[in-house]
Amino acid sequence: MRTVDISGLRPAWRYQEYLALADKLRSRRREVLLFCEHAPTITAGLQSRPGSLLVSREHLRQIGVELQNVRRGGDLTAHEPGQLVTYAHIDLTRRAIPLRSLAPLLLEVTMRSLKEVWNLETQTATDAPGLYLPDGRKLVSIGLQVRRGFSSDGLALNVTNSLKTFQFIHPCGFSGLRMVSLSQLGLDCTRVALYKQQWDELVREHLGDWPGSLD
Repeated sequence: MRTVDISGLRPAWRYQEYLALADKLRSRRREVLLFCEHAPTITAGLQSRPGSLLVSREHLRQIGVELQNVRRGGDLTAHEPGQLVTYAHIDLTRRAIPLRSLAPLLLEVTMRSLKEVWNLETQTATDAPGLYLPDGRKLVSIGLQVRRGFSSDGLALNVTNSLKTFQFIHPCGFSGLRMVSLSQLGLDCTRVALYKQQWDELVREHLGDWPGSLD
């Protein structure tokens, strides 16, 4: 499994470029952990509802926000420069990992990494995937796609992004859901490099627990 970090090299990566890469990795069943940032984009998952988008598509085009339909689970979410996106391309079939175990695995790795690097406590919610602060604000979004036993898409951690793109949607379809970033919490965002290292180490540790895992 390779780890590729382009978050500092291409801070405004277009989402369509990622979709093309994900298709290529899936067709070759090539496992890659990818850290990146996207240009302002709203993605609409398979469970997205019309009422979750609060402005017209034309308005988004005028302000330079891409709207992209995707085949991951979930409703609408937003990506912006300054948000760390972690894509997990994993061969679940080869590793004998049940589909239902993937999201909990990735969320556990993220929770432990946030705790280790920033001493930040986060928690899951039964009715809304992602990671939240105890006061209900959402820090991490998650949306996964699995086709032919191979995963793509992943998690988005708000680091220094403005969160402005979220004003155009009901995040994950929930009206009134408050988003938050590490910078808004007054945390040292230069430690994001340590976070990526910790996340990479932990996900490999977790994947190694499965009987089919042969890195």
